[in-house]
Amino acid sequence: MNVKEIGVHTRLEGIALALAVMLLYWIVQWFVALFAVGAYTLYLSAIGVERDFSLGLVGMPSVQITVSLVSSLVVVLLLWAIQLFKFKQVKFHGLPVSHAILLGALLIAFSIGITVLTEFTGLPDYSTASVSNMLSSLWGVLAIAFIAPIGEEVAFRGAILQKLMDKGWSSNGAIFLSAIVFGLVHANPNQIFFACILGYLLGWVYVRTQSIVPCIGLHILNNLMSVALYYCLDDESASTAEQFGLPAAIGIMVVTLIISAVVFYYLRPRLREMF
Repeated sequence: MNVKEIGVHTRLEGIALALAVMLLYWIVQWFVALFAVGAYTLYLSAIGVERDFSLGLVGMPSVQITVSLVSSLVVVLLLWAIQLFKFKQVKFHGLPVSHAILLGALLIAFSIGITVLTEFTGLPDYSTASVSNMLSSLWGVLAIAFIAPIGEEVAFRGAILQKLMDKGWSSNGAIFLSAIVFGLVHANPNQIFFACILGYLLGWVYVRTQSIVPCIGLHILNNLMSVALYYCLDDESASTAEQFGLPAAIGIMVVTLIISAVVFYYLRPRLREMF
C-alpha cells in the first residue's frame, strides 16, 4: 500500500469514526430513554396511577428531561473512557473581550437569520411539542440550554472534528463533514439545515481556538436565545412572518445574515493570527 493509499484509507477511517460516534450518540439516548420509561412505568404502577402512554415521551416531560440530562453526561464519560475525547481539549487560552463579544454577535445574528430562512422552507418541525413540554420546567431549561450543548460539543467538535483532522482530513474538510453529521443527528427536517450551518460555525471556532470551551459558550448562547424567544413570543409555534408580517420577516433575515457575514469576514483573519 503506497502513501496515497494509506492516506485514503486513514481518511475513510475518519468517516467511519464520525458515523460511529453519531450512532453512539443515538444509542445512548435511546437506551437511557428506554430505561427511564421503564422506571417511570414501574413507579406509576407502584403508586396505583394509570397513564396513557400513547403520546410516548411527549406526554412525559419529566422523563424527557431525565433522558436529556443523563444521556449528555453518559456520552461525555463514554467518549472520554474510550479516548475519543481528552480533557486537554477543554483548555482555553482566552479571547480578547472584543472578539468574544463579536463571536456572540455573530452567533445571534446568524441564528436569527438562518432560523427565519428555514421557516420559509416550510419543512416540518417534529420537536415543537417535545421542547414545549421540557421548557415548562426549570430542569428542562437547564437540560436544553446548558447540559445538551456540553454533550453535543464534546461529541461533535471534541471527538468527531478532532479525530477527522487526526486522520488526515484538512481542517475545512473536517469542519464540513462534522457539521453534516451534526445536522443529521438531530433527525428533524426543520433543524437539519440550521444545525449543519451552526455546526460549521462552531467547528470553525474550534479549529481556530483548539478548545471546546468557546464552542460550548456559543452553543449555550444559541440555545438560551431559543429559550428566551419561547417565553417572550405570544405563540412560540408561529413563524416570524406570522408574528411580525412577511416584509418584516424578510427584512430581519436579510439584515441579520448581512451582519453575520460582515462579522465573520472581520473575525476570520484575526482569530487565525491569535491561534
